[in-house]
Amino acid sequence: MKHLKFLFLFIGLAILASCSDTDVNSGLIADKNQANFSGKIGELQSRATDTSWENGDAIGIYALNAGAELSETAIFDGKSNIKYTTNSEGKFTAAAAPINFPSEGDLDFVAYYPYQTVIVDYIYKLDVTDQSNLAIIDLLYSNNAKGQNKANPNVDLKFNHKLSKLVLNIKIDETLSSLAGLTVGVKDVIVDGSFNLADGKVTTGTKKANIAPVVQIADDNKKASTTAIIVPGQNLEDVTIVFSLDGKDYDWTPTSQELQSTYKYTYTIRLTLDESGEPIVVPVKIGATINDWNDPNIGDDPIVLEPETDPVTPGEGDGTKENPYTVEQAFANQGDPKNTDYVWVKGYIVGYKNNGGYDVEFSVDGASGTNIVIADSKDENDGAKTLGVQLASNSDARKDLNLSDNSGMYKAEVLLYGTLEKYFASDEGLKNVSEYELVTPGEGGDTPTPVEFTTDKSAVVFDADTELTSTVKLTTDAAQAWTVTSDASWLTVAPASGSGSDDIVLTATENTAETSRTATVTFSPTANTDLVPIVVNVTQAGSTPLPPNNLLFPGSDFNNWAEFTSALNTFGLTFGKESAAGGREGSGAMHLEGQHDKNDYVFTAVVPEGFSASGKSKINFWIKGTAAKSLSMNVYIGPGNKMGTDYKTYNMDEFAIYNSHQVLEPKDSNSYTNGGIDTGGEWIQVTLDISTLVGQINTTPGQNLFALKIGKDADYDLYVDDITIE
Repeated sequence: MKHLKFLFLFIGLAILASCSDTDVNSGLIADKNQANFSGKIGELQSRATDTSWENGDAIGIYALNAGAELSETAIFDGKSNIKYTTNSEGKFTAAAAPINFPSEGDLDFVAYYPYQTVIVDYIYKLDVTDQSNLAIIDLLYSNNAKGQNKANPNVDLKFNHKLSKLVLNIKIDETLSSLAGLTVGVKDVIVDGSFNLADGKVTTGTKKANIAPVVQIADDNKKASTTAIIVPGQNLEDVTIVFSLDGKDYDWTPTSQELQSTYKYTYTIRLTLDESGEPIVVPVKIGATINDWNDPNIGDDPIVLEPETDPVTPGEGDGTKENPYTVEQAFANQGDPKNTDYVWVKGYIVGYKNNGGYDVEFSVDGASGTNIVIADSKDENDGAKTLGVQLASNSDARKDLNLSDNSGMYKAEVLLYGTLEKYFASDEGLKNVSEYELVTPGEGGDTPTPVEFTTDKSAVVFDADTELTSTVKLTTDAAQAWTVTSDASWLTVAPASGSGSDDIVLTATENTAETSRTATVTFSPTANTDLVPIVVNVTQAGSTPLPPNNLLFPGSDFNNWAEFTSALNTFGLTFGKESAAGGREGSGAMHLEGQHDKNDYVFTAVVPEGFSASGKSKINFWIKGTAAKSLSMNVYIGPGNKMGTDYKTYNMDEFAIYNSHQVLEPKDSNSYTNGGIDTGGEWIQVTLDISTLVGQINTTPGQNLFALKIGKDADYDLYVDDITIE
């Protein structure tokens, strides 16, 4: 038996020795080239449950040939929907045979969570009916890992949430004592759908059901929150959210809000009872605060949507500007002593406060410059039915509404925006009011007239080279100072500053590029923070390519390749090739592509019948693309081929990189090695100044006229079009 044990040991060692990390199996190198996966969710490595990865979480991974879209033909080595499980640190281990990199070449990876055993046609089925464990319905997707290879086997998968997240923060007021036992249901919500792993898009299903998200209640039973994962592509106005507490149902339908993939939507809700004991749901903030799920801190201020609201029904205000609270409702919705939730309240200005205890002066005599009181009736004389209003310092509201300076606002009806907080000790109040809107004028005198600051245009459009000025009329008070600025060097303004109404002239320079360009002109009021700057958007069209009526030689627009090649001398074309639609506006062009083994002529065109350079001053042509070396052109002035005597040269390598329109002067020798070409993907014009050569240029048919040369052993990917004489 002892000898048998030694035999087994020997066999085991032999097997290990035969399985070294350099063994090749179907082009793969086992173990040594195994892909090592780790996963991060958004920026916070958190899931729907706001915790990190948990032991045993399983993902599915697809290995693709680099650059290919997810499909059956793109799958590498059969590695489709390979299951990997993770530890709590986001490191993944294959549940079975791992993914190995090929001995040569790159791979891309697509991954998702949570893992499903069966995936048909790369479609992941969605079902969010059961909300008891959000982590297992929180669909995550990763397609960032591209161009990975065996040189660096560590693959970092960045996952993003693909569904929508709904968060409800719930409060109560003094009409309720506790949230203990609260449940929340979302009725008639779509719970199914599908997710395409190939393109990362969610398709909303059709099955509607009621879901019951888990509610978390604070220790003091005064606040609660609940979170649901919802299929995107549906509108919250189509669902009803029911808060059940102490045998009463608080029904609430959100305003219109289309749910988008990857975003979370947060609402703050207050539950209360009306005077008859009926339940009321009061949105503390109307509309959702929307954040990208992957990055909960977008900017300093959350995005608050303005909701769509139904027509105003008296006595049923919700605190929005379209449906403001009455004074009576403002009393009922008084918040905590430091409440920061802003609402709109409508009422009549009926006086001002002296002290707490509803001590109100129903007149303008001796009025305060810092507060007013409003009531639901302009004839109110009971201080207990008035709402004290704190007018914020240095605000429009204080400047325009205080009765000390504006007696004409007495009994005016106004909309006020502020926080419902106690004011003057324990009196009900509306504080921090800086924004207002006048509904009806007052009865005590004239009301203030707002300062005007307007322009007669919000946009200006220029041609490329004609009509290069436009006048914008600014209208404002005579004493109002202002400045005008342009953010583009090609666009000037005059005058740039002044006061009162004026005509501002905008002047553009000629746009020689074929692409349009834009700028903004900002009209800024100075020394008046109540006015908002005005931005005028300016667009200038690109130059329109002129038909090449002045072709230098037949076919030099490259639209008729046979005509072009027939215009060349006996050496013909040595390097360029036809590009039937590669020219300007889809016309023909010549394409210089690849390398040439010597400094050489691409072509030499001969003088055509009837040619004359009289009255001309330049030869133009257009280029687009890149070249490691430059171009050199010959213009022939004699019958021979002696450089500097029988022809003059024009060298684009005068410029280290030719990347903008330049005018080239004649030289005595060719040069194309000192600089390259990069037009940035745009057509750029090249101009040869022939003004000093006009009387010397060959005019005898059949003599050499124009030649194009390139440098050797350099990569060219360059289009040439429309060679003209002008």
